[in-house]
Amino acid sequence: MNRDILNFLKKHDMDFNKLSRSQDSSIATTKDINQIISSYGFYSKEEDAMVSIGDIVGYNHFNDANSKNIFSSFDNFFNSNGQGYHRRSLGMLEYSNDEIINKLSQSFKVEPMNVSVLTNNNHVISTNGLHRYTVLRAHYINESYGVEKGTEEYFKIKDKYKIPVKLQKIDLIKTYSNFLLANNPDFKYNIKSEINNNYEYTGNVILQTNSDERLILNDEDLLAFLNQVLENTQNPDYFDKISRYCNMYNTFRFFMDANFSNISNRIYGGRTKW
Repeated sequence: MNRDILNFLKKHDMDFNKLSRSQDSSIATTKDINQIISSYGFYSKEEDAMVSIGDIVGYNHFNDANSKNIFSSFDNFFNSNGQGYHRRSLGMLEYSNDEIINKLSQSFKVEPMNVSVLTNNNHVISTNGLHRYTVLRAHYINESYGVEKGTEEYFKIKDKYKIPVKLQKIDLIKTYSNFLLANNPDFKYNIKSEINNNYEYTGNVILQTNSDERLILNDEDLLAFLNQVLENTQNPDYFDKISRYCNMYNTFRFFMDANFSNISNRIYGGRTKW
């Protein structure tokens, strides 16, 4: 830990050993939260939103060389003896918890953080803002440490750390459909988002069939097409794989149960659904 970080911790009365052991100090990635979303994710169009630093749990992708603890990761972003990347944001280490949001307000307008919301209100940074996030998250953890979650005080702190972001929401219908189609051993299909002449998402997908036919499908048509594909798939290993992921991720299990109950016996092997 370099001197800049030691001075930061001392200035803001942060106990490294205590705070770094808190659950909130762990940095998650999209893959940690949901492997299907990490590899097959479809997202909504970008929108302006207010999101609390308390709900941003990590990054979309993660360099294995970096620490997966927010406090141990400071050296990756702040070092007066490092390269330009490490020196450019040293000034924000001086900001107190009561002034940092205001001090950074202009940066949120000029270079907003790009954030994705996944499942269970877990948000991750997709691009921009790792320096700002690291410092803000440290202040948030320090201020909320020991406060019981769900209390009025807890939500007050979360509201204090709300910032404007560019937000994309995960589209679970398209994401999970993409996973099921891409991994099907009997039928190989690719889907991608349809974009209009103004480079905006239409909400539909373009599906490339085995015969090189292109279909434009809305969500209802996509699910109907996928239902036919699943009914005509014979490979038992494929359904075993679906079953494993149903056991891993509740949102995927709910998706399968809600849309493909007609093949539940092939997924669950005759067992009662979880």
